Amino acid sequence: MRRFCLAGVSLIALAAMAPANAADLPVIAPPAVPLWSWTGFYFGSHIGEAWARKNWQNADGFFSPAGPFGTDFTPFAAAGTSGGVFGGLQAGYNVQHGPVVWGLELEGSTADLDGNARCAVASYLCNSRIDYMGTLTGRVGYAFGHTLLYVKGGGAYAHDKYLMTALEFPQVFNANDNRFGWTAGIGVEYAFTPAWSTKLEFDYLDFGSGSTTFIAQAPTFYQSNIAIDQTIYRMKAGINYKFDWSMPGFAPPANAPAAVAAAFSPDSALAPAVAAWTIEAGVRYWYSEGRYQKILFDTDVAGRLNSRLSYDDMPGHAGEAFGRFDHNNGLFIKANLGVGDLIDGTLHDEAAASATPTAICSSIRKQGLRGPGTGMTSSPPSKQETYSPQT
Repeated sequence: MRRFCLAGVSLIALAAMAPANAADLPVIAPPAVPLWSWTGFYFGSHIGEAWARKNWQNADGFFSPAGPFGTDFTPFAAAGTSGGVFGGLQAGYNVQHGPVVWGLELEGSTADLDGNARCAVASYLCNSRIDYMGTLTGRVGYAFGHTLLYVKGGGAYAHDKYLMTALEFPQVFNANDNRFGWTAGIGVEYAFTPAWSTKLEFDYLDFGSGSTTFIAQAPTFYQSNIAIDQTIYRMKAGINYKFDWSMPGFAPPANAPAAVAAAFSPDSALAPAVAAWTIEAGVRYWYSEGRYQKILFDTDVAGRLNSRLSYDDMPGHAGEAFGRFDHNNGLFIKANLGVGDLIDGTLHDEAAASATPTAICSSIRKQGLRGPGTGMTSSPPSKQETYSPQT
């Protein structure tokens, strides 16, 4: 209402003035409409699922032919996979020139990528766990309005924990290692408000082959350097918040380069979003408890029971993020990302007596190292008892 009142006053004042030539009146240009821009600093978080492959290649010291057991552990080589969830934070800076967007991003994640392999002629259970990952990458992309398609590449970091457990005698080797390598990835990001955007990304991390020092626990303290080749595949979803540096209280340094000063300019702020896309998104969470039993029969004698495996006390957590993007021209994009893991469990191995198919003569409860993607255990038995069936 105030705008219309002021306009009315102006018209009355002009009518009271002496007639003037229209050419003498000043021409006021309409205000410039700011363009949608990806330029600026951003901060966000991510969550995803990762799969790693480790090739245990060769070893010296204790596991070499020159070690105390000679060639008993030769060949040492083995391969194993691991998987699990990861999540963390990222921060970066983008600059947009026309439809081209380039920038730099730093990312750090906590992880739980756990897996096993059988090493040293299957004499040892070789467990590995990745608990931290990080990347420093450059990004180059092409913007279609509020949608950015990009590729990235740079350096990668991972922290590994290792545990080697002998299967036939009491011996354990431990190791920790910091691995450095390279990464490449591809992704899509969509800005659904002037400040908020969401992304979906796939990354490949390669750490090559590196030597890790393993030391046995007391009382032996044997040592071995083992060469391990490692790669990681990651799929993740994330959300970013782009800072509006044109807000009061934020200003570039007086001697800042033009590219940095442009990020603080009001012209670099995001314009209000045009309702070209309709977004539906959400998350789901599940908690589960389970039990599984498997009966193994003799392959040579029909009907003879060899053993019964029971997996008990298996709590699990699972989650899913989903989204659908519908454009007003009929195009739509739909994506789902789900992760889950069994976090604990107990394996009961009951062996049958060979003479009586239905007799159970031992019960073994195993607890210790988690298996890859199962949460089951694989350490030596801690309890054993023998009994005969009722007749």
